[in-house]
Parts: sequence; C-alpha cells; structure tokens
Amino acid sequence: MKACWIDEGQDADYSRLTRHGIGRLLFSPRVNQGHSRAQIDEARAKGFEVGIYRVPEWDPTLEGAAWATMLSKDVTRLGGDGTQVHVQADIETHNTVWLAAFLLQWRKHRAKRDTSVTTEGFQGGLLVKIRPQILDSNVTLVPQAYGGDMQPWDTHGTVLDLIAYGFPLEKILPFYDAADLRRGWSGYCFTQQRLP
Repeated sequence: MKACWIDEGQDADYSRLTRHGIGRLLFSPRVNQGHSRAQIDEARAKGFEVGIYRVPEWDPTLEGAAWATMLSKDVTRLGGDGTQVHVQADIETHNTVWLAAFLLQWRKHRAKRDTSVTTEGFQGGLLVKIRPQILDSNVTLVPQAYGGDMQPWDTHGTVLDLIAYGFPLEKILPFYDAADLRRGWSGYCFTQQRLP
C-alpha cells in the first residue's frame, strides 16, 4: 500500500501520484483551509482510495475524546459514512492519557473505521505505556522516518523500535519523506508537494 498526504490548498496531481504508484490519497478535512468533499469524491471516481488526516495542534484546546468526536464529524461531513474513507490521526503529543482517551472515544464513534495513527519515530518506549489500549483499538501505527526538519531517519529502525516494545509488524507501516522515496517503499509519504 502506498499513500500520500495532499497538501492543504492543493489539488491532487494524479499523474504525479500515479508515477509513484500511490493508490491512496489523504486530504485535510479542515474547513476553509483543507479540502472539499468534491475533491475527495473526484479522487475516488478516478479509482484512488481516499482518506483524511488531522493534526491535534490545529485544535489545541480539545482534549483527546473531544478531538475524536470532531474527527468523526469530519468523516460524516466529507461523505465518509458507509463508504471507504481511511482516517489518519497525526498525534505527536507525548501525553499518553490524551492519546488513550482519543482511541477509546474514536472507537465508540467509529468501531470498525480503517484508522492509522502517525507519531514521531522511535516512540515505542512512550507508546508501550498504553500498548493494551492501542492494540484494542486496532489502529495501524505509522512511525515517521524523519525529524521535524525532514532529516531522514532509518525507516527500518523506526519499525523495529515499535516491534521491540511488543507492537505487531502487521499493524505498522512507516511514514516517509516524499522527497526521499526509495525503491520498494510501502506505507505513507509526506507530502505530494515534496514528491520529485
């Protein structure tokens, strides 16, 4: 599976994405800054899987459970009820209580929705504190294989870090810098704008 974030304010560049073998496009659900339902529907009509991504820092006053409720409303507003829409939560907080509350409330709203959680790389030692809640929520973990200034980190290492803390390989996909995709990559890439 190859997926890519579409930058806010940009349309999907289908030929560029297809050149890289990307079959799932993730859009921002933010009102006024993000993408529209029409853009998501267009991608689906062109044969792509679709999804949305959201970052808690966009809504800094919300606690984890309230943020989960807002994200669920995004799915409905963008036409995702009863149809394929992947959801990716970009949660870089080190507050495991916040993350556990998000996961619990999210699954109350969307018990079976295909969902992934992306975090900074090498956070296995932090996430292990709520490993039962993460495993029970049946989300895919997506460790970022780059730092805040996009310096590359070892992709294999970010995956092995989570495995070492008891997370199953089949529930882990790496997040790559789209400017530095290597032959054989599989997972998510950040972002369309950075694709060569």
